[in-house]
Amino acid sequence: LEKIKGLAEEMHSLEPLDKTEFVSLAEIEQSYSAESLTENKGDNLNQAEIYEEAINRETSEQTIELEPSGKITTEGFERIDLRADIPRIPEDYTPTEISKLINETLPEIDRQLENGTTPKEILAPFNEAIRQSASDDAQKRLESIYQKQRNNRTETPQTNQSLEQQPPKIDVRRQNIIELKSPNEYLLAEKEAINTFYRRQKQEVGNLLTKIDDSRLHQTSDKSQEIALKKELNQTRDAKPNFAFKLENSSEIIVGKPSQESVEKRNFISSYISYQLKQPETRLRFENERYRDFALRLESAATRDDVMKISSEIRAENADLGFKWKDLTNGEKEKLPRPLTSKEMQFLFTESSPAHYTNEMSARRLSFAHSGASRRAMTESLLKGEISPSPEAQKLIESLQLRLQRLEINDSLLATKHFFESVKTPNEALKHKNSFDHREIYQKLPSQEKDFVYGRATQQKENLEYRLAFKNERLQSKDEINLSQINKQETGEKEKSFHILSQFNQARILGSKIESPIFTQKEINETNVKAIMVLLKNQPPEKLQIIGQELQKSQNIENKTVGEVLKTFARAEISQAENKTNITIKLPEKALVSTETYRELLEKFYPNDTRENEKYKFENFSEKEITRTREKGQDETLNNFREEIKGNVYQNDNSGKIIETETAV
Repeated sequence: LEKIKGLAEEMHSLEPLDKTEFVSLAEIEQSYSAESLTENKGDNLNQAEIYEEAINRETSEQTIELEPSGKITTEGFERIDLRADIPRIPEDYTPTEISKLINETLPEIDRQLENGTTPKEILAPFNEAIRQSASDDAQKRLESIYQKQRNNRTETPQTNQSLEQQPPKIDVRRQNIIELKSPNEYLLAEKEAINTFYRRQKQEVGNLLTKIDDSRLHQTSDKSQEIALKKELNQTRDAKPNFAFKLENSSEIIVGKPSQESVEKRNFISSYISYQLKQPETRLRFENERYRDFALRLESAATRDDVMKISSEIRAENADLGFKWKDLTNGEKEKLPRPLTSKEMQFLFTESSPAHYTNEMSARRLSFAHSGASRRAMTESLLKGEISPSPEAQKLIESLQLRLQRLEINDSLLATKHFFESVKTPNEALKHKNSFDHREIYQKLPSQEKDFVYGRATQQKENLEYRLAFKNERLQSKDEINLSQINKQETGEKEKSFHILSQFNQARILGSKIESPIFTQKEINETNVKAIMVLLKNQPPEKLQIIGQELQKSQNIENKTVGEVLKTFARAEISQAENKTNITIKLPEKALVSTETYRELLEKFYPNDTRENEKYKFENFSEKEITRTREKGQDETLNNFREEIKGNVYQNDNSGKIIETETAV
C-alpha cells in the first residue's frame, strides 16, 4: 500500500488539475495564444513525432499492413474478452503441486512466451509426458499378458514374421499392429516403428508433391485429380503415429492409455497458453521481436535518466525503420521485425513496471506513452499550467525566461532565437555556449514536453516581436515625441488588444476557406458569421467573452455587432435530455441584432448535421494553413492599428438588463 501511495503521488503530477490557477493580466497575452500554439509546432516535430502523427492519421482511415504474411494484426489489440474462460487448476492437485505450478511452471511458460517460443515448443515436454505414460501403460499390460501365458504354460507357436520384417509394412494412414514375442521387445519396437513412420510419411509427401506437379503440367479444364491429390497430401501431413501391440500368442490388442494426470496437466498448460496469448502484453511480446527487444531495454533501465534516454532512443529507432519500411523488398522485410504502430508503442510504455523501478521511473516511463490527440491534450494542459513540467523541462523554461532580462527588447529577441538554436545544436557546436547542453536535455523529453518547451519559446519570441513592432510604430507616429512618455499600462492594453483581434482576424481568414449554406439575414455579413463559427468550435467560452468585449470597443458598427453575437453565444446554456440537445441564449435588451437573425444564427451554429461542426475545427486545417492565417491575421491587425493607434479611444460596453429567449435545437 505504501508503494501504491508513492506511485499515486507521482502519477498525480501527470494528470491535469481540476481547476486552473489565476493568470495575471501581465501574463494574459501568453494565455491568449496557448491554444493556437498546439497547432503550430513548426520545426519542433522530430522524426519520431512526424512518424507517429503520420500513422495515427493513416490508421484512422485504414489498417496499416506492415507484416508481409498478413497474419499478424494489431487492430483492437487492447480489447480483452472478459467472457473468456480462465484456466482452472486440476482439482486433484495437492498444495505442493499447486505451489510448484504457480511459482515455477507458469512463470517459466510466461518467460518462454514473451521470448517468442511457440506453443508447440512449449507443449513438447508435456506431450512427451503423455506419450511416455501411454508407453508405460502398454508395456505393463503386455507384461501382464505375458505373465499369464507363462503361468498357463501355453505352448509358444512360431510367429509368421520377425520384428525386423514388420516396420517396412507400416501404413501412415491407419493404425498399425506390431506383433511381439515378449514384452522385452516393446521399447525397441515402438522406437523403430515411430522412426519408420516419419520416414515413410516424408517419402509419401514427396511422392504426392511430384504427382501434383505432374498433374499441373498435363492439366486440362478438369481439376478434380489435382484436388484429390491435395486432399490426400493434407491427410498425409496431418497423420500421427498410431500403433497397437500384441503378443504373438495372444489375440488381445494393446493400445497404451496415457495417465489422467499427464493429460490434465497438458490440457491446463495448453489452455493457459491460449489465455495468456489473449493478453496484450504477452501477445505483443510473443508476436513481435522488435516489441520484445524494446520492452527488455526498458526493463534494463536502472535510473530515471536511463528511462528517459532509452525511451527517446526507442521512439527514434522505431520511426527510422517505419519511414524505410515501405521501400524495403519482401525479402528484406522477412529478415526484420516490423516497426511498432502507435497503439503498440503506447502499450509498450504503459506496461506494468519491473519490480526494481522506483515510482519516479514508472511515472517517467508513462509520460512517453502519449502520441496524436492525447499528446496534444497533455501539451495544452502543460501550457495552461494544469500539469507541472518535469525538472528537465523546467530547467529549459528557466533558461528561456532568463533571456528576457536584457535591457533592450531586440537583445532579448536575439537571445530567445539563440534558445531555438540551442535545443537543436550540441552545446560545443554553438558560437555562444550555454551553461549546460540544452539539446541533450531536450532530446530526452517526451513529445508533449518538447511541444510545451517549444511552444513557450515561440510565445516568448512572438511577444517580443510584437513589442518591437509597437515600439517601431510609436517611433514613426507624428504625435509621438519621446518614447519615455509612453504610458506602460496603455502599451500593455494595446498588446492585449492586438492578440485578441489577431485571433479574430485569423478566424475570418480560416472561415473564408469553408463552404457552407448561405446566411439569409443581412444584419451581419457571411464572412463574420463564419469567423464566429470558427471561434465557437475552437475556443472556450471565457475566451469568446474576451474577444467579444474587445470587438465591442471598436468604433466600427460591424465589429460591435460581431462582439455582441460572440458574447451572447459564449453565455449559451447547453444541456442534454433524451437524445436531444437544448441550447438557450439570452439576448441583450438593446440588441444590435434582431431576434430573427439570432434564430438563424442558432440554427447555423448548432446544426443537426454534426459534420457541419467538424468543418470549422482546427484539426481540419493543415499546420501550414494555421501558421499562414495566424501571420495574416496579425498583419491585418497591425494595418488596422495604424489608423487607430494615435487616438487610442475605445467605446464602453453599455449592455443593460437581459431578457431570456429559449430555443431548442
